[in-house]
Amino acid sequence: MELRQIQYFVQLYKDCNMTKSSQALYISQQGLSKSVSKLEAELGFPLFQRTSSGVTPTESAVKLYEFFKKVLDSYQELQREVASVHQKRVLKIIASPGFALATDTDEFAEYGKLYPEFETMYMEEPKEVMVQSMLEGKGDIAYMVPPIPEEFQSHQIVGREPLYVAVNNAHPLAEKGKVAIADLEGRPLLLLNLYEGHNGWILRHAEQLGISYSVYNQVALNEFLSILCAKEELVGFSSKLLYRYYNFPGITFLPFFLDDGSQMYIETHLVTLKGVYPDRETQHYIDYAKEKYSTVFHDTAFRAESALFPNISP
Repeated sequence: MELRQIQYFVQLYKDCNMTKSSQALYISQQGLSKSVSKLEAELGFPLFQRTSSGVTPTESAVKLYEFFKKVLDSYQELQREVASVHQKRVLKIIASPGFALATDTDEFAEYGKLYPEFETMYMEEPKEVMVQSMLEGKGDIAYMVPPIPEEFQSHQIVGREPLYVAVNNAHPLAEKGKVAIADLEGRPLLLLNLYEGHNGWILRHAEQLGISYSVYNQVALNEFLSILCAKEELVGFSSKLLYRYYNFPGITFLPFFLDDGSQMYIETHLVTLKGVYPDRETQHYIDYAKEKYSTVFHDTAFRAESALFPNISP
């Protein structure tokens, strides 16, 4: 019996829905089903009854749920306790790929200079790995772009920038100055998986407006502009700050506007796990971020994005 199997069981028990649980766990439905079936085989009895509308916990699952939940909670407590016995606590901070490049200042060097008594370790991981690392206690704080999983809570918005369209200079849209959803008709899109919520909105509205499109496979961050340079017909969506240090003179970044004249914004939140009481080091960093950014991102001026993604705003 593996810890991950227990985590999958607890999530499915709460959701009673393979689709919802697989999305929350960032795995495929097939992978979730296979893991649960393997656990059932090891235990020697079924945990869920499969139906067309979802899954229902068996009587055995109901009896075991609290024990499995305690194991999961105890493991997370163990991870925190292991960290606390080190002579010097290291605060583990996780962010999406490219976050450090997209910040206006050297975020982490600044914190280290101001508070040398607090040691930090910074890592960049894809969102699905970041979520898993946080759930397993391998990270204390994360910089996360919405949608934010329900297991996490946002303490402070630490970054907000417009979503840009990126095209080859030879692309017809490069001369427009700005782009709207209607301009995408017949344009093959190149979407970065960093912005899953924005991608979903773009594709849903393209369908609603009858705009034909094709979506290229998700690409690695450092390949994004290279592909746009090589394929002049593509339309990409991205952060502009993320690529400000890259030398791609053949690429034009254009503001992307909604039908009402507003823009979509990429927000980055400082998040921790819900239900986990922050220790002294974690709370100090949260307080530092709130003091630094609350005066910048304190109001409701950016309602366009919140309307599109209600769970973005804290």
